[in-house]
Amino acid sequence: MLKKIIVQYKLKKRLASPLQSGENNKKVLFLVNVDEFDFESIHEKFQELFQDKYAVRSIAFTQHKKKYKEQPDHFFHTKDFSFFGEISADKMKSIIQKKYEYVFQFFNQEHLYLNYISSNSKANLRVGFEDAHSQLTDLFLNANKNDMRLFFEEAKKYLEIIKKSA
Repeated sequence: MLKKIIVQYKLKKRLASPLQSGENNKKVLFLVNVDEFDFESIHEKFQELFQDKYAVRSIAFTQHKKKYKEQPDHFFHTKDFSFFGEISADKMKSIIQKKYEYVFQFFNQEHLYLNYISSNSKANLRVGFEDAHSQLTDLFLNANKNDMRLFFEEAKKYLEIIKKSA
């Protein structure tokens, strides 16, 4: 409980300052709540539409201890945060320290830990659903959360427009 309060405080403090930007380096980060979204479907639909245009890294977060214990390299849990709200997992630190062109957020605005990770990531543009955190998301897409193809079609359309205008 205290860890959660500390992470909330750090997130609030982090949101008071501008978010860090990334680079146009063809790298994409997925932040996924696997308790709410199908992790494999997200990767499949992204690859269908964007082919091999981007190098993809992922942070998949779960509250289920069984999933986490079965595949600790693929999932993250609240245990990967120290008592003082610091990210303690080296694998997660190395992912977050890189600069990304886009961060795709597959979680709702109440997800404390993924919001905290998103606020610490370096990205040019953060894309999420309409219920994403307003201070952490640059492009909101109103799409059905079960239709990843539609989500990525819309994202691709808007990202191309943004790139042309920049």
